[in-house]
Amino acid sequence: MILNLSSKWRTLVSGFLPKLDRENGFIDPTMVEVNCIEQALNLPGGSEILDVSCRDGQRTVAFATRGYAMTGVDTAQQHERMSRPTPLREDLNISWHCASSIRETSWPGRFDGAYCFNFNPSRHSSAPGYTEIFNFVARALKPAGKFLLETSQVAEILLPKYERQKALNIEDIPLLFETDYDPTRGEITIKTLCLQHSIVQTQISIHPIYMFRELCGLLEQAGLTIRSSYGSIDLKPFQLGSSRLIILAEKRLLP
Repeated sequence: MILNLSSKWRTLVSGFLPKLDRENGFIDPTMVEVNCIEQALNLPGGSEILDVSCRDGQRTVAFATRGYAMTGVDTAQQHERMSRPTPLREDLNISWHCASSIRETSWPGRFDGAYCFNFNPSRHSSAPGYTEIFNFVARALKPAGKFLLETSQVAEILLPKYERQKALNIEDIPLLFETDYDPTRGEITIKTLCLQHSIVQTQISIHPIYMFRELCGLLEQAGLTIRSSYGSIDLKPFQLGSSRLIILAEKRLLP
């Protein structure tokens, strides 16, 4: 039986795919990731930056406190009504937009840089997928604008550590993840079970699994040239079995 999940638990589960395969399980890496993004994008202070799939907006606010002009776009429908953090300073330059902005707003040539962290699209979801996100970012960036993508939804990460079942305890809530990889369709089905207050809650999601070269191809098709790839938050080279994939791309100059 599929039940309505609490917003807190749904938020935990919605982000489990990139975190499940990391050595320390569920962590709060916000500030470490912000440092990584800032180092990789290497943009001057005051630059306009687009946070794609901003979720709760913690990274967006962190960048704004460092002097950047931030726009946060939420790509997940279940997060659209989540409250955003209130900036501690009124002078912070931040604007928020929901998932529909991906399809309805192009902001042509506006941003100096963009990033998309912990983005793992579901196959059967109304939220945008990789192709739609990449095309949206390419339109929004200035020529030579930079884009940083982080995901763990690639075969080189998931398959070497593939487990049919994995149990975790998050804030005293038992979670069981059951996964089934279908190589013919190139997708993984994840069944998540949560036991809370003697009630078993279940969520099933299906995610496309790409190879690294396939993601690079989608970026290139959108007009984004690959500049670098990394396999960790400290920007070490990407290789088989890395904990994450980080790709730095740049919008091609107009002919």
